[in-house]
Amino acid sequence: MQFELIERGSQLNSYLLFVVLFSFSFIAVARNANPATLQLVWRKFSKWNKVDSFGFDEEKLQLGIQSLLFINYLLAFSLCVFLVALPYVAFKEAITFGLLSAISFTALQFITFRIGVVISGEWPILAYLSDVNKQNWAFSGVVYLGIAFIWILNGYSNQVAPYIFAYTLVAFYFWRLIKCWRIASQLQLPWYYLILYLCTLEIVPFIIVWHWFLS
Repeated sequence: MQFELIERGSQLNSYLLFVVLFSFSFIAVARNANPATLQLVWRKFSKWNKVDSFGFDEEKLQLGIQSLLFINYLLAFSLCVFLVALPYVAFKEAITFGLLSAISFTALQFITFRIGVVISGEWPILAYLSDVNKQNWAFSGVVYLGIAFIWILNGYSNQVAPYIFAYTLVAFYFWRLIKCWRIASQLQLPWYYLILYLCTLEIVPFIIVWHWFLS
C-alpha cells in the first residue's frame, strides 16, 4: 500500500512538471520570436512615469507574443491554485477549481475597467488600463510559473508555498491598482469616479474573493 502511494505521488509530480514545461514552452517560443521579450515585459511592468503601450518605449511586443504570454499566465495561475486546493479536495475538483479561479479572476479584471469607463464616460482611459492588464498578466505569469516549479520540486503538500503564492497574488493586484490610479491622475479624471470605482468594482469584490479563497 505504501509503495502504491509513493508511485502515485511520483506520477503526479511527473504530470505537474510536464504542465510546467508545457507552460514554459510558450515563454520559450515568445523569447525565440523576440529575444528581448522578458526584458521588455519586466521594464514595462515596472515602469512608473508613464504608461503608453504594451512593450517598452518605441518597441512593442507583437500580438502573437502577447497571446503566448497570456496563455502562460492562465496555465501558471491555474496550476498554482490547483496546488493550493489539491491537499483538500479530489484531483478532478482541484483541476476544475484551478481553471475556474484563473478564468474568473482574469475576467473580473477585464470587465471592471469597462464597467467603470461606461459609468464615467471617460473612454480615452480604456486603452491605457487595458495595457496595464496586459503588462500585469505577462509578468505575473512568469513569476507564477517559477513559484509552481519550485513548489512542485519541494512537494505539492508544502505548507509555506500557498502563502507565498497568495501574497504574491495580492502584491500584483495592488500594483495594478496603483498604476491605474497613476494613469487616472495623469489624465485628470474626477476623484469621485476613482473612489466610486475602487470601492464598488475593485476593493469590495477583492475582499469577498480573498475571504472565500482563504476559507
